[in-house]
Amino acid sequence: MLKGNMLIFGKRGTEGQTVLIYMAIGILFAGLVLQGVVKKSLEDIKGETLEKNYIARDIALVLDSVYAVPGDLKYAYSEQDYHYTVEFKGGKVYVGKSCGDKDTGVYAFFDGGLKDSDKLAECLVPNTNSLKPMLIVFEKKEGIVSVSAENNIP
Repeated sequence: MLKGNMLIFGKRGTEGQTVLIYMAIGILFAGLVLQGVVKKSLEDIKGETLEKNYIARDIALVLDSVYAVPGDLKYAYSEQDYHYTVEFKGGKVYVGKSCGDKDTGVYAFFDGGLKDSDKLAECLVPNTNSLKPMLIVFEKKEGIVSVSAENNIP
């Protein structure tokens, strides 16, 4: 029922309750967004985002070189003091805090045009209790590239 320019729902305060519910949802959503922005900003300030992207790009370039080299090869790449997990999946290198982490550094590499079943699919987790850095070992033998690690958690 319309009374003047106002719509009356039958009870006093019903419009106020609806507004409060929408305000509560808005504040909750804003809090979640703010939490994500603060987390990403702190990672950027610490330089973690740049480090992850740098390592992913570096490893992808090493893999490009391993695939391109004629003959057999064995090469060890030191992760130094970074202690990030390195995941190879679908022709890309993912570097993050854990396997399957969404906040990772990602870089693609040329995998020789292999079928999906033959592509590299490894996740290497460093041993954070050890003082030695994780060594990522790339090996090419008879045209097949494999990746393993030393001083990691199997």
